[in-house]
Amino acid sequence: MKKILIIEDESTTVVLLRKLLEGKGYEVVSAGDGMEGYVMIKEENPHLIILDVHMPNLDGYGLIREINETKSKYKIPIIVMTANEGLEEKFKTLGVAHYFTKPFDTAKLLEAVNGILNR
Repeated sequence: MKKILIIEDESTTVVLLRKLLEGKGYEVVSAGDGMEGYVMIKEENPHLIILDVHMPNLDGYGLIREINETKSKYKIPIIVMTANEGLEEKFKTLGVAHYFTKPFDTAKLLEAVNGILNR
């Protein structure tokens, strides 16, 4: 079973994503901020990360930098979700697999998740 780590500080978004992804047969774990997420990456070894940008302690940008610095150790695709528009090119340069603005289309998110995990 493929494991997805959701790193998001809004509990309602985590609940929505968990129901959506578990309903499609994925195992889901979650973290409430970037620091907790970084620890969970090491502990859980997920196949995919769904990451919010604006969070306490360590934001999404900082976490992406941490992951990129240890790329040889953690080769995990990342889907970024944020309320900010127009950042697609910035996230591409950071190596992010996909970028969604909130509110997001659940069908398109599932399509992206399936595409990434079935490569």
